[in-house]
Amino acid sequence: MQTRALILLGAMLAASAAADDRLSAYISGGIGEDERAQFEASREYFNLRLAFAVRGSGEYLSSVRVRIADDKGAELLEADSDGPLFYARLAPGAYLVSASYGDQTQARRVRVGERGAAEMVLYWAEPPDSR
Repeated sequence: MQTRALILLGAMLAASAAADDRLSAYISGGIGEDERAQFEASREYFNLRLAFAVRGSGEYLSSVRVRIADDKGAELLEADSDGPLFYARLAPGAYLVSASYGDQTQARRVRVGERGAAEMVLYWAEPPDSR
């Protein structure tokens, strides 16, 4: 499991770095103890940290569609989260983060500074098939 995540991270670093210099890397996942440990170990590298959960129960969600655009609306990233955690490394600036789960989309403006990280937990209503 650990090797798969490191290979995945390396591939995303190369692919995203070539796409736009404002987004240098992203990872998603966080399912299982091994992946959570990897996210914890790499969290200082990423300055945008998202988590996805169900409102009320706190149950984690995966397969959330994530879009990140710059402050002028130019899309930098569109990807499906492989787990409840989605981390990105962005150049300092203002961004619009949109996350979709089922038929619900949430959008938040976020500012990434020179230091520290922006963190958000996005909550959705309980999925209809779990009621």
